Amino acid sequence: MNPRREEAEQLLAAAQRDRTGFRILLRDAESPVEIVLFHAQQAAEKLIKAVFSLNGVTYRRTHDLAELNELAARNGIAVPIDRELLVRLGPYGVEFRYLGVKAPKVSLEEAETAVETLFTGAYPLAVHTGTASRRTRSRNLSASAPGVSTCTGTPSSACTSI
Repeated sequence: MNPRREEAEQLLAAAQRDRTGFRILLRDAESPVEIVLFHAQQAAEKLIKAVFSLNGVTYRRTHDLAELNELAARNGIAVPIDRELLVRLGPYGVEFRYLGVKAPKVSLEEAETAVETLFTGAYPLAVHTGTASRRTRSRNLSASAPGVSTCTGTPSSACTSI
């Protein structure tokens, strides 16, 4: 198996576990908000990294969603979540766990929308990769469904669906 694809599949599986934990905790009114948002942050981080792996983008070990978003932009990969939300969600991956650190305000609704939006675009990659080359594969996380091109303003021969 292709090592990049194998890494991407492992990241997608880990992101799915975080998504499941996020959804379970979201339903329980007693769940600490910081723990719920931790799983949202982790799912987002792992999905972005999975797309990087599939596209051969080298990334450093980080939980910083803003940094990952900037790296995505430099590599022509569109992350369909507002940068400002990524900046606010990012600290839930590490910083909030330390005493005296105040985490930024992120509503559970915002987090749920972000996670589901990323999964809508990135999860089909687990099924539909491996046949398109890096040059021709759509480089957009926001596909609405497998088989639907996400390229805009691009000749159809220059991109494929994810």
